[in-house]
Amino acid sequence: MLNTAKLLSELALIGLLSIASLKSSYGQNEINLSTGFGLPELFNIGIRGQFGQNVIGISVGTLPGLPEGEKTFSVCGDLFCHFGKVPELSKRCVWYARGGFNYLSAINNDGEDRYTYLNLRFGRDLNLSKKIGIQVDAGGLIEISRKSIPETWLSDLLPQVLPSLGLNFFVQL
Repeated sequence: MLNTAKLLSELALIGLLSIASLKSSYGQNEINLSTGFGLPELFNIGIRGQFGQNVIGISVGTLPGLPEGEKTFSVCGDLFCHFGKVPELSKRCVWYARGGFNYLSAINNDGEDRYTYLNLRFGRDLNLSKKIGIQVDAGGLIEISRKSIPETWLSDLLPQVLPSLGLNFFVQL
């Protein structure tokens, strides 16, 4: 698990640096910092690059306050395609379709579960000012892969499609 977490952290850092470098390369694009809670993102922080009405982002998340010996970690990569009305406070349309991939790892005293999901949602930006807003979205998760260590019969009973939702606060730099 440690090697996987290290690899995912390095990939997240590369993604964050790549998005951040776009701001200096293409001044008309915007960078957004985000934080919030979602399933499967957990309590997360992220960075997003906006290109017209499309936004590409990456986030990392966890669940704080778990008992000793338990750890939960997520890495998410998303594409937001905005459509509909352009509000007074933003250049970005208020509605969006969101798709992405999510990796989730949960470790406890009984073992480790690793999941990969395709995440599909619809949502809305609620702009509080020209630079600050809230995003609310909901949809579904489709399980792509699951690995339980050790394998148990219970892992086969979990649903392959789950609800997905999120509430995020964002700041445009």
